[in-house]
Amino acid sequence: MLLLTGCWTTGQGEKVGTVIKVADEGLFRTTHEFEIVRGGMNGGQGSFSIKPSCITVEDTELLQQVRAAFNSQREIVVMYRQELFAPLRSSGECGEVIFDNKFLTSIQVRGEGIASNYQGTK
Repeated sequence: MLLLTGCWTTGQGEKVGTVIKVADEGLFRTTHEFEIVRGGMNGGQGSFSIKPSCITVEDTELLQQVRAAFNSQREIVVMYRQELFAPLRSSGECGEVIFDNKFLTSIQVRGEGIASNYQGTK
């Protein structure tokens, strides 16, 4: 029973792309979620990824940065940690209900440095 009550960090990674959705979702507990997808056309050039990545935001400062990135539609780099088991996370439209969930740890505009106050911690 103890094995089903905790969250284990199973990895970390980075994604580059544009925020296409920011939402507060959840049946039992509201969580802040966003979707990032690589792609877009700029001057007739660009590329598209097939499926957006869904990432949960726990830090309110990071949530403000995600909303700003959504509003400006600038390409960003997000760093995240992946947890094996997160039972209170919303399933959203990506269909990731409980396992292999991604949680935002930092965000930066592509081509700019990471400002220290944009670093998420847990």
